[in-house]
Amino acid sequence: MPKNKGKETFRPYARLITILGDQLITNKIVAVNEIVKNSYDADAHKVTVSFNNLKYFGKPKKDIPKGFEPYIEIIDDGEGMTINTILDVWLKPATPNKIKQKKRQGDIRLTKKRRIMQGEKGIGRFAVQKLGDDIEIYSKIKNGKEAELKVDFGQYDQDKQLDLFTEGVDNFEYKFLDEVENEWSVNDLPKEISNEKGTLIRIKNLRETWTSKELIRLKKSFHNLVAPIIPDEDKKLLDLDIELVKDFEINIEINGADFDNLETNVTFEKVAKIAPFKFVGHVNSDGMIEYKYFSTLEGKRFSEDSFSLLNHDKDITLSSIKSRFFEEDKTTKQLVQIREPKCGDFKFILYGYDLFDKAKWKVKKDELQFIRNHNVFLYRDGVRVYPYGDPGNDWLELGKRRSEERAGLYFSNNDLIGFIFISHEENKLLKDATNREGVMDQDGAFEDFRALLIASVQVMKLESDIDKGKSQLKKQAPIKKIQHSLNNDFNQFIKKLKKIDNKPVLDAANKYLNSSKNYVDEMTRRAEIYEDLAGLGMAVEKASHDTLTLLNKMNLNLGDIKRKLLKGNMPTENLIEIISDLEDNTYFLYEQLQVIEPLFRNEKRSETIVSIKDNASKVIRYFNYELSNYGIDAKIICSQDIKLEIGSGLMLQILINLMDNAIYWIRTKGAQNNRRIVIKIDGTKNELIFADTGPGIDESAIPYIFLEFFTRKQGKVGRGLGLFIVKEILDRFDASISVISSQKDKIEEGANFKISFSKDEL
Repeated sequence: MPKNKGKETFRPYARLITILGDQLITNKIVAVNEIVKNSYDADAHKVTVSFNNLKYFGKPKKDIPKGFEPYIEIIDDGEGMTINTILDVWLKPATPNKIKQKKRQGDIRLTKKRRIMQGEKGIGRFAVQKLGDDIEIYSKIKNGKEAELKVDFGQYDQDKQLDLFTEGVDNFEYKFLDEVENEWSVNDLPKEISNEKGTLIRIKNLRETWTSKELIRLKKSFHNLVAPIIPDEDKKLLDLDIELVKDFEINIEINGADFDNLETNVTFEKVAKIAPFKFVGHVNSDGMIEYKYFSTLEGKRFSEDSFSLLNHDKDITLSSIKSRFFEEDKTTKQLVQIREPKCGDFKFILYGYDLFDKAKWKVKKDELQFIRNHNVFLYRDGVRVYPYGDPGNDWLELGKRRSEERAGLYFSNNDLIGFIFISHEENKLLKDATNREGVMDQDGAFEDFRALLIASVQVMKLESDIDKGKSQLKKQAPIKKIQHSLNNDFNQFIKKLKKIDNKPVLDAANKYLNSSKNYVDEMTRRAEIYEDLAGLGMAVEKASHDTLTLLNKMNLNLGDIKRKLLKGNMPTENLIEIISDLEDNTYFLYEQLQVIEPLFRNEKRSETIVSIKDNASKVIRYFNYELSNYGIDAKIICSQDIKLEIGSGLMLQILINLMDNAIYWIRTKGAQNNRRIVIKIDGTKNELIFADTGPGIDESAIPYIFLEFFTRKQGKVGRGLGLFIVKEILDRFDASISVISSQKDKIEEGANFKISFSKDEL
């Protein structure tokens, strides 16, 4: 009879071993790498993975010649194992042996060669079962005897012995784990180990075959298993706390012959040297980044900086940081930090490319393919963590972020190769997932780490944008400069032609000049249309948002009035109050449309005398909702007004773009107090200064902020057209805009723009 009370132990069935092998190891390539990692921990210098007789895989036994059964051998020249190690450690899964070793050595498990050991959980041995059912292990330590172990995993899982024709399935008894025995012996004369020490693992009765493509993938995975070969100068810049292991060689053999079937001989070292952008950095546990940036474009450029990714005064918004560590206070509309990073320090080196313009970077076909097939790898203590860096593994979600935010904020996953280095000592929470695929997110540490890394990649992209901007700046010139250059060159050409008195050539030249002028005029007309449409689109977008919000509010108020009037309980004073609110709201809508109307193209083209002060007042009223909502004080200082004879909507468009920029940076990066925008109009100097108390403009970005599509705004709000349009409009009537960078000339501590008007327009 069953007892009412007692104690009992777990007694697993033997098939648990095969289940663990299937569940803990994701695939056969990961399985081989896990076995090779054991060789690494054993201080092996050389490991050979040998595939034999694969052409007979899957054939009936009667069709396989004796001695030609398919099998895999993994042979190393490491420290080897004694029979006691095999019996007391290898045959005892989840052994605490390495954990004890770790505690004895002060949390860092070093081998005799001072490699940091990778194994800890004691489950990597199940990788052999992932590959095949019959296992033979031979191992020998220096001056020791050869230890031999044979394991038949077929005994562990009787399911494999059953088929549709097996009788008595219901009565079939499965073995318990402690009922299955494995053969072992100590060999006085070595059977397999010819070296003085090492281990051989032979795997037979293979569970899967191996194709040529899979062997190529395996070969590539071996290249990336230990720290990559990168230029020596880059290793010095990294200044890693560990010595990268160089004396670990992994080879593949097919039936005794070397397998060297890689698609290219391109190496990381080679593509690193041709990268136009290089970014080397260190992020500490507080989120402080310290980096060095190098560009080979336009005469080369070097930049270095250090700042907090979480709390900085740069004119950048890092969306991964914002979404991970902050949330918006519903009352104040300010971002409030809600968590600190749980990950530790990490270092990195990133190489950036632009494969969209591969001809420009002179990338060869095999180099291009290599870059596309590799991305950002993660290494712990010098050994790779899978699957980060595998083709198609966009673990930093760069593709997703480019589509959801704005493509220009991030490198494409195909344009970036990198190596991230973490250590067990600094990142105790970043542990391997049990299936050896990825890192567990303990207490959110991995997501914290990833957010900081994505932000670092974005900082690199912002630096590279400056260098791309240099190239773009050289190509760009205002249309008036093009026209001026065309006329000068033509006049020089005419002077030379007149000396030879060739009328037909002169006529042809004049005809060509007229065609060229017509072409430039048409391009000028089209450019103005595009600029006008872009500016109008921004204004309409803002106005429609405000208008729809207000109309919804008005609709709710009218519904409330209707319900109360039907019930006969609407006091007269309440009705008057609501009607007054509706009157104010209607006037607000009228004001919005009054500002938008001059922005339509037909209005812009009709020139009239325009007061800058009046236009500035209109724009402040236009942005009244945003200014009030974000606690920003906007004021006009005018010693003498400036009046221009231009299209009535052009000055509005200029001021709207400047105001929109200023509000964005003040609310996202400005101080909590003293939020101001100042428009200073000085008719005696023919100047307008537009200043704010935002974060200001990085000096390195100043030459490029007026380029089209150059922006440091975050997400979909950043089009990179606002300041470009402002400059192009000012060019139309010989005015100019510049950034005031001198502290003594600024009127506010943030961004200060100075617009200088031509006297001819006054």
